Amino acid sequence: PLSQTEVAMEEEEASTRESRPVEVVPTQLFCAGQGQPSQTQSVEVAMEHDESEQMNRQDVENIVDAEQISGPISPGVALLVDYNSGLKRYEVTPSRKKAVVALSKRNFKAAARRITTQSCTSNYTVAALAQRVRGEMSEICSLQHNSLLRDSHEAVKRFNWETLWREFEVVLPTLFELLHGILPKADKRFISFIISLLLKKRCKHMSLVQRVISVLLYGNSVKKQVYNCLQPLMVCMSASMTSTAVDKMVDVYNVEVLIWADELKRNFQLGHECTYVLEDSADQQEEIESDTESVHSNVSCESDIISPEWEPLDTDEDDLTETNVSQSQGSLTEQSPASVPSSRDEEMSSLPDANYGFVIVGDNIDKNFRPSHQREDRGTHSLHGFHSCAVKNRIDISKLSDIPSSSVISTESFLLNNGDISSILKDFEILVSRILVQNMPRFKNEVKNVTWHIPSKFQKEMATKSIVIPLGVQLKNEAYLAEMCQIMDGFNQYVPTEVSSKEITVNGTKYNFDDSKMMQLLFFGDQLTVARARGAATLREPQKRKLDRLQGFVPAISDWHAKMCFLQILWKRFFKPKSFDKGMLNQLKHLIHRTAVGPDPKQNMKATEDFLLVVLCAHVVAAAKTCMQEGDGCTSTARKVVSNYIKISLLPAADGQHTDDGGYNYATDLMTMCMLWHAFHDSLREGDGDRILLYWKVLLPVFQQERHFNYAKEAFILLAQTRFLSERIVTELKWNRTVNTHGRAGHNIPCDLHLEHLNRRLKYMMGNLGSNTKNPAIERVAKSLGVVKEVCQNFECEIEAVVNKGYCSYPSFEKDFHKILQQLETENVFVIKEACRLVGYDDYPLLCSIKWKNLTTWIMSKIIDLKVT
Repeated sequence: PLSQTEVAMEEEEASTRESRPVEVVPTQLFCAGQGQPSQTQSVEVAMEHDESEQMNRQDVENIVDAEQISGPISPGVALLVDYNSGLKRYEVTPSRKKAVVALSKRNFKAAARRITTQSCTSNYTVAALAQRVRGEMSEICSLQHNSLLRDSHEAVKRFNWETLWREFEVVLPTLFELLHGILPKADKRFISFIISLLLKKRCKHMSLVQRVISVLLYGNSVKKQVYNCLQPLMVCMSASMTSTAVDKMVDVYNVEVLIWADELKRNFQLGHECTYVLEDSADQQEEIESDTESVHSNVSCESDIISPEWEPLDTDEDDLTETNVSQSQGSLTEQSPASVPSSRDEEMSSLPDANYGFVIVGDNIDKNFRPSHQREDRGTHSLHGFHSCAVKNRIDISKLSDIPSSSVISTESFLLNNGDISSILKDFEILVSRILVQNMPRFKNEVKNVTWHIPSKFQKEMATKSIVIPLGVQLKNEAYLAEMCQIMDGFNQYVPTEVSSKEITVNGTKYNFDDSKMMQLLFFGDQLTVARARGAATLREPQKRKLDRLQGFVPAISDWHAKMCFLQILWKRFFKPKSFDKGMLNQLKHLIHRTAVGPDPKQNMKATEDFLLVVLCAHVVAAAKTCMQEGDGCTSTARKVVSNYIKISLLPAADGQHTDDGGYNYATDLMTMCMLWHAFHDSLREGDGDRILLYWKVLLPVFQQERHFNYAKEAFILLAQTRFLSERIVTELKWNRTVNTHGRAGHNIPCDLHLEHLNRRLKYMMGNLGSNTKNPAIERVAKSLGVVKEVCQNFECEIEAVVNKGYCSYPSFEKDFHKILQQLETENVFVIKEACRLVGYDDYPLLCSIKWKNLTTWIMSKIIDLKVT
């Protein structure tokens, strides 16, 4: 206790002082024992002060020293607090002494550790911390705070962990620092996921992460039992809530395609519209048949456009016949006809800087649903639908004309010439040099001299990622012509159209006729799909409205199914299941144990192409070792291989050029056809439209020679479309045939192959619907395909999944390659030997046995006279 004099003095000073804020100042308090200071402790004394009068540290020490304490006292800590009524002293217990000392030394880390380890203070500390966290959570969950975690369909599509992390770091600093301190090495995504679970528990609307996970589970066809297990843990939503959320997300599944169509409608100005009827004149057909000796022939017409239309609806090639079809080609404008610019220059100046169109890709999809317990009235349910998607162009078409380009048709447009063969052989040399560099150690140092991406006109654009929008499934069977018409009617909503009508009076009678203007869209598909689309247009020809006549589409064949047909031709010619002659495909298949390769490439295209690539590489290296000399480089060796062993000619092989060695003929013919397949595949991967059409000119005689007349007819139509359609459509026909899903050079695939990938994913999702195989459930799954794919890709990118690296890790085929190479070198297949024949082989190069006169006659029979109506 202080002396009475000092207490009186302090009371007098306190009465004269004004009330001031309390400030915590550090001071030293000596605890004496036996008249001498024994220990110095740091305490904090709360004092009222003003600027003129302050109690300094020495004054406080003097007060303590003035006390005469008798008897031994254990070292301790006392706390002096200056109140208005005077100083008060508090004895600090030994258990709290260290915390007070740490605070006086401003060692807050040690003080916090001391406070939280004491049972009497830790509970209050945790309670205060929890109260603060609850306050932060209450703020972020309130309606006044627009949190990212609140229900939002757009947020699901654009989900991003980094954005959530930043929001939690700002709005929930206490909880954020607490979790980060508990898990210092934890990933941001892990901490954000824990916080999202806590917020979901507090407010059911803070469920963005749960929505995203539910969409991922839905997109990967997870069973309902998985939802039932994860939903109580707040990891995802229930199965029914997930279906409801997906329904809301797919309400606008095609709105982006409608925007594309509207942009085309606003930005393109077209001129007058003409309708052309394709007629097969009997008189002209007789003239064609009588003129079989002419190789080149020209047919003139009064207009520029041709769109040959047939109605091949049956799968039997011999039953397909030509029919009369009407087509229209128009231009779309928002102006009246009088306001259309009079010159092309004025029209081009009014167009925007860039504009991109789109194409539609379609294919049938079939799925069988077999119940677990079949009954007489409960058997297998077969689903037949039509799946489609829209692919946005990567080429600017704003400055391209929509007026037909030519009025002359010539057989030269469909036949190979010397320039085409020279271009093909140059491509072969580049491809051979790649194979030599990759498989011959001698040329490893010439990697930089090899062209890995053949240049093209739009090479940069073809290396960008494509935008693909799935358009859902129409539950109709394209095999029936009436339902095919309904399918095409469903696509009319995407055709840029300006609907209008005119009224004319004839002999006092008023007539209304359709004067609508529309912009034609490309419609890609396999051979059957495009043939049925033409058949639907033929059936609708008598209709009055242009939309009802299906004049807004230009059916065109895609490439992947044609490549599969070409592989079937190659397999039929070279793969003989009953022949085991050395060097033949069947013997090489068993040599390297490729059991997945069957007699029909259609059964497993991927395994077939992988096997064919190994065989091609082995043949190229064997041929190079046979013909190269000391000092030859990679380029010169590739040129020798192509010139000596590639058999492509416009004329039949002369008697002296053809050998009787069946093994040599088989090896050279096989390598030639494999190189043709490889070059076509490479042009598709590069998205090079000019090269793709060049190889279609090669496929035309091959299909016709091997009696695949349907594909030969489609090849003819494709080449005719590039000659007679408008510049805009021809550009799209060439350069919008592929889809790039990775956004890198050399990673394009045909449109129909991409649709097959979507079909496979859709079938997998439909297969996991369980007993809910009703039409609404199937349509919901199909419409959600694009949204689910986008969410899955974004999520995979966020977690840096292996599947998102953009490439597949293929195992090396080095051992298989060396086995085949050793077999070919043992047999000396590229050295002409004595006469021998291989079982089942025709013994004559395919590309040297084409009957060009018969092909010319066949082409002339397909050329149709055009008349303007």
